[in-house]
Amino acid sequence: MFLSKEQDYAIRAVRALSHMNLMTVKEVCDKENVPHPFAYKILKKLKTAGIVQSSVGVKGGYILVKTPSRISLFDILSAVDRNAYVSKCLKPGFECENDHDKNCLVRKTLRQVQSEIIYSLKGKTLDVIV
Repeated sequence: MFLSKEQDYAIRAVRALSHMNLMTVKEVCDKENVPHPFAYKILKKLKTAGIVQSSVGVKGGYILVKTPSRISLFDILSAVDRNAYVSKCLKPGFECENDHDKNCLVRKTLRQVQSEIIYSLKGKTLDVIV
């Protein structure tokens, strides 16, 4: 599983907020070199996922809802893209022309790798990268 730019920027945006201070989008972007067009989209997804909350107005911005030790990397990545797979053959509904017997060892192995990656990401919290 390779991280998309959006997922990478999401981790960086959440890391910028890890000190539990209210920050503007500009401050988040400046602190972690996240491009502004990505930041708005990402922060909206993180808000929908319950990772950040926002306030509007002159003194508005974004803040983490939970402490960094309670936010896993999986939480952040899945907030941005719930359908990330190590291979397209793992996507629901994918029909592989080479997988006639549905017991493909490649698919079976990649499914195991996918599970191991998810398990590892769930075990790593934001506080390990701040």
